[in-house]
Amino acid sequence: MENTLKRNKKLIEDLKFAIKEFLDFCNEKRTPYICSLKQTKEGYEEIENFVIKAVVRQGLGISEAFITYEKMLNPNTYID
Repeated sequence: MENTLKRNKKLIEDLKFAIKEFLDFCNEKRTPYICSLKQTKEGYEEIENFVIKAVVRQGLGISEAFITYEKMLNPNTYID
């Protein structure tokens, strides 16, 4: 049980590192809404929480989670 908790914490930390890497090199042409949202602490945490949940609960890849979130933030995008 303790090993599982340690492993899960490590996976979350690895995921947070990958999210940080993506956001550090945010491409405003591809993901303008995410790049804008990341400018505040609350916005960064919102992005981080969404991506972690999308990866863990829905099995999305990190890039796919970012694209999904960008589409959700964009008022001009229609999502079924």
